[in-house]
Amino acid sequence: MLSDQTELPEFLRKFIRASMLDDLKNQSSLDVFELDLFEWYVRETDELIEQMFRAEQDYVREQIQRDQEHINDSGFVAADYYLKRVRYSHVIYLASVLETFLERECGRLRAAVGEDNIPFELKELSGDQWSTKRKYLERYGCFKVSAAIWKKAQDLTALRNHLVHDNGSLLELKDQEKQRFSKFPGIKFDQTQVIVEAEYTHHAFSAVKELCSEIDEKVGAAIYRVAEDRRNG
Repeated sequence: MLSDQTELPEFLRKFIRASMLDDLKNQSSLDVFELDLFEWYVRETDELIEQMFRAEQDYVREQIQRDQEHINDSGFVAADYYLKRVRYSHVIYLASVLETFLERECGRLRAAVGEDNIPFELKELSGDQWSTKRKYLERYGCFKVSAAIWKKAQDLTALRNHLVHDNGSLLELKDQEKQRFSKFPGIKFDQTQVIVEAEYTHHAFSAVKELCSEIDEKVGAAIYRVAEDRRNG
């Protein structure tokens, strides 16, 4: 048995390092099953919301047919509230998935490149929690993230921040942000709040999936380059 002071032979250290890089190259931070389950969850909640509104419409119609003097349509208030909370939660969840994925990819790349070759840690980079991770991946992975795909992610995180911090209130929304959000598919406004429709949930889901797939592929390629450099070095 080797003692703590015994240094491994060079060939063995290279073999261990190469095996680790092969493992990292094949490890993805993209949880496909989680994304598939979320897509299923969205379909289920969409159907439930439709059922709620259909039930309320039937109830109001029955009251009208009975010539009821005072129509009770209070169920629509509950349905509207449920709809708002569900749609907001979709946006918040997708932004969290993206943040977790980026953090894991930074860790995967860091392990492959090696701590000695990374002079700047994430916390030392300027910017928000998403853009710093992008800078980190691009710098040490030697690649560029598609600007068009990243913009969709920025749109998602900007909307997420507003929903979390201001609960979708228009009173706290700056004019330039309102103009920005109004261009998103499936985002509308009433007199007091941001309305997230199903169209935006599906748009944001596709954007997150597309961005994660691209970064996963590019980080894997970066790790492959590191492995090849080690073999040839």
